[in-house]
Amino acid sequence: IVDRLLDHLGKQGIALEMSRILIKGVSFKANVADVRNSKIVWVAQQLIGKGCRVELSDPGADAQALQREYGLSLVTEEGRDYDIIVIATDHSEYYSLGEDYFCDRTRSGALIADLCGIFRTTVTKRNYWTL
Repeated sequence: IVDRLLDHLGKQGIALEMSRILIKGVSFKANVADVRNSKIVWVAQQLIGKGCRVELSDPGADAQALQREYGLSLVTEEGRDYDIIVIATDHSEYYSLGEDYFCDRTRSGALIADLCGIFRTTVTKRNYWTL
């Protein structure tokens, strides 16, 4: 996953330290607050270690546990102009997101990396891949 995300940034000509990546869903499974054993945390740490600017968002994750266990914080408000949005957990709140949501928060040419496959038929105006 990390390699594919970095590959996208390289193909877009985006320097790692200038990249903006949003990871949605840091809990270890859908609709729970528990972040222990969350595999996406490792992905976030690898990207940060490479110099990427990574923001984490999750509607129900235990922010204190995320900080305590991994030294990572959740954003209180998602930004704009992301180069990549990673959908890492299929929280029920995400199912109502549509193409406008992704276009509003990303740059042209951005990648939507949908690790859950919930937006296969939704995203057409941005680069898209799923596992």
